[in-house]
Amino acid sequence: MKNKLFKLAAVLSAVILTLSCAKIVEEASLAGSAGNAASAKIINNPSGADAASLLFCAEGVSTETLDSLCRECGAQSCEPLFQSIPGNEELERKFGMHNWYKLSFASATDIRGKAMKLASCGGVNTVEYNKKMKKCNVGKARPYVVTRSGGVTLSGASAPKFNDPSLAQQWHYYNDGKSYKSDGEVIKEAYEGADVNVSRAWNLCAGNPEVIVAVIDEAVQYNHPDIEANIWNNPQSGTKRGIYVGDKHGWNFVRNSAELNWADFGNSGHGTHVAGTVAAVNNNGTGVCGLAGGSGNNDGVKLMSCQIFDGFNGGTSDVIANAFKYAADNGACIAQCSFGANSGDYQSDDKYYEVSSAEVLAMRYFIEKSNCPALDGGLIIVAAGNDGESLSAYPAALRECISVCSIGIDGLPVYYTNFGPGCNISAPGGEPYTGGQERDECQVLSTMPTDKIEDYYYEEDDENFENPIPSGEYLPTDYGWMSGTSMACPHASGVAALGLSYALKRGYHYTNEEFKSLFMTSVYGIDAHITSADSRQTIVDVGFLGPIYGPMKLSKFKNNMGTGVPDVWRLYMNMDGTPTLLASTGEAQKIDVSGYFGTSSENLTYLSVELLDDAMDVLGLSEKPMMRFGKLQIHPTKAGCARLKIKAIAGGNNVATGSQMGGTEVSRVVSIISKPGLSSNGGWL
Repeated sequence: MKNKLFKLAAVLSAVILTLSCAKIVEEASLAGSAGNAASAKIINNPSGADAASLLFCAEGVSTETLDSLCRECGAQSCEPLFQSIPGNEELERKFGMHNWYKLSFASATDIRGKAMKLASCGGVNTVEYNKKMKKCNVGKARPYVVTRSGGVTLSGASAPKFNDPSLAQQWHYYNDGKSYKSDGEVIKEAYEGADVNVSRAWNLCAGNPEVIVAVIDEAVQYNHPDIEANIWNNPQSGTKRGIYVGDKHGWNFVRNSAELNWADFGNSGHGTHVAGTVAAVNNNGTGVCGLAGGSGNNDGVKLMSCQIFDGFNGGTSDVIANAFKYAADNGACIAQCSFGANSGDYQSDDKYYEVSSAEVLAMRYFIEKSNCPALDGGLIIVAAGNDGESLSAYPAALRECISVCSIGIDGLPVYYTNFGPGCNISAPGGEPYTGGQERDECQVLSTMPTDKIEDYYYEEDDENFENPIPSGEYLPTDYGWMSGTSMACPHASGVAALGLSYALKRGYHYTNEEFKSLFMTSVYGIDAHITSADSRQTIVDVGFLGPIYGPMKLSKFKNNMGTGVPDVWRLYMNMDGTPTLLASTGEAQKIDVSGYFGTSSENLTYLSVELLDDAMDVLGLSEKPMMRFGKLQIHPTKAGCARLKIKAIAGGNNVATGSQMGGTEVSRVVSIISKPGLSSNGGWL
């Protein structure tokens, strides 16, 4: 009997053990499934992210649910990621902004564990680590000693006529191949025409205050003597809109404050520098010029400061996303963005969106919001990055953005620039090591904050740190040299701002894609210049005793620097529908214009060529151009641009009169751009 009971007990124990094990396996499986489901909601990784915050998307959750999430995750607060602004609710909902929140912790925490816990909560469908971007400049700025008077004066018909005393050092606007140091010494590596060809275009349009450019960067010094007149003044700053109030010139998204901060330790002057390139005040007898800074008649574009870096803080997805939305909600039509991730961090647009959803949807919100009468939507222009890699960094590489590479004073790609896929255009970004020696003047000159010169300009072991510049009749901290795709990017933004200004002046209107296409095809190419030199002397390494110089192979950059360098004059001509003919400086040439007079233009009788825009002096012509057999004969000796009116007769050799049968006079205005190496036969873009 005992044996039977023992056997029965053994069987029952086995059954119970089996059932228990099955339950444990089932529970483990369910836990694993739940864990996998939660992990799938986390779209990026914590590397380089803020360890005290998380972003998440949850649709249709109540305030009580959010409070519960906050308690469940041990968070200090749970707030909407985006500020809802009255009048924009429909567009906000289109992009799902009302579903995004920020979870903040009192201090750095086990952010992986918190993300997993948050992703496990009901109603949460996306969790995003708060990733951080970086500024795209190369090294610290170098000070520029600006004299109150004197300096080098530019001369010649093509030279800018503005009275800003340091314009002669801004080779990136006007490079005649004789770019100067402040003491008048010529920089021999300067290449004629390696600029954005703005000098003569300023005569047609130099800006328009209806165009607002958001500088998404460090703070812009809004009271800088060479910027103040072109700073955006918010008409609603006295009205509370969400958290925004008192935001007279922009917002500090790092501190959530109207106080723009450019002077604390860790700030580099980066925002003020790029802002000056876009729109420092022109023709005011002070300092430098900005591309769209106006003509001295309060007609420059306006600069909105959207601060996303403050000292060593900021640059995270939440502040960047809010900066784009704020800029769109407050009237900006161009976003100037000299920041980005490392090249190669993301390999496609879809992948970038998957791991930076909040940031990308805010950028797309900006692109869709129309704030300029000349343009449907907004333009986002971004530095391609300084990794020296064969692909653009993100967000520049996003197909909706314009990605900007960098060239130097010699018109060639620089050692640090990214290139290749994702890179749309190039612009002057400068490089201190041009020609195998370090020179500040080969960088980009622009405005700098007026405070704390040591922090901006020098490393602590720099021999000049203690006494960097002389005193006396100098304005030592108002200006400085910097280089990088950070400096190339505002050249593109400034040219785009000029294009929209010109559109407003002429009454033109474009879709977003139409203007982007115009902008990125109104360029001159650099490939022909690359073939003329296999390498350029620059820094190739940093050794124990300092920089090591050597040749940089240029072949890898060929056909990899986007469409070319923006040309303001050509952009204006293209907007007007004026054909642009390319002529090589220093060569007598015949340019076929028959295509501009119809397919039977050989039947026309060409009468004359009328010169406009002081063409004889601007182009350095010793003889007036003429027409022979449908071709324009011209011999420019200077780099420059001007218009010509070509007149012809259709239907006879003479113009008809009241008493005589004859033909009808027809004419076409064409533009000539003369640069070294240019030709209309496809030599350059």
